Amino acid sequence: MQAVTIDSALYADAQTYAQERGMSVSALIERYIRRVLRRKTKTISAEKAATLKQIDEALKEFRLIQEGKRHTRPVEELLNEL
Repeated sequence: MQAVTIDSALYADAQTYAQERGMSVSALIERYIRRVLRRKTKTISAEKAATLKQIDEALKEFRLIQEGKRHTRPVEELLNEL
């Protein structure tokens, strides 16, 4: 468990803000942390989905090469071209 430290001026502002919404400061902080974690999870999920899509495309291409439907060329030929 980690501790969160808040200076007295910020705590007073947070207390006023929380009271206006019928909440405690701890509930306000908890709500904020949950919102941040949800955003982070969505970002990770989008990155993960993009990576999985790229892996899927690479495996499909590899399968086509194995089936002989797609042809490759030697590395030497590619390097000479560069």
